[in-house]
This record gives sequence, structure tokens and C-alpha cells, in this order.
Amino acid sequence: PVLAISIVIHGHSAEASSEHKGEVRLIDSERAVLRSMEFEFAFSASSVPGLPVRFIQTLGILGATFDSAGLYAFEIYIDGTYHAATSLVVLQS
Repeated sequence: PVLAISIVIHGHSAEASSEHKGEVRLIDSERAVLRSMEFEFAFSASSVPGLPVRFIQTLGILGATFDSAGLYAFEIYIDGTYHAATSLVVLQS
């Protein structure tokens, strides 16, 4: 099985070309970290000065299996600071 998550990160135009470290954590309902994926990125400069900059990352998880049905989540950290989460519901087949 393959599972993928795509992330769009927006930044202020002043952050163009600045280096950052990202981390995505897959957690279970008890907040135990099942998998952690790290990546480095730099925002591309906007073609229009003053517009926000962005970075898009897709991370694949090969062999994604879950021990049980339930609620899971992906947490996103940028430079060690929590920024967002999205839920994942796993149903029993």
C-alpha cells in the first residue's frame, strides 16, 4: 500500500530564498508518533514583488499499514514549530 500527503506552505515575500526544515508526523489517537518524515525547503521568489511565496511538497509513505481502525492525523512542523494538522480516518475492511 502507498499513502501520500501533499503540503502547500505559504510564506511572506520577505522569506523568498530562505532555508527551512519541515517535518510531518503521522500520529494515532493516543498522540503516539507512528512515522516522522523530514524535509528541507526554500521558498521560491515570487515573480511579482510583495506577493506571498509558497512551497509545495508531496511525501509518499510506502508500505503504509495501520494496526487498527480509528482516527489518525498528520501534524506539520516548520522549523520545529507546530503549524497545522489534518485528520485521517482508517476504516476496517
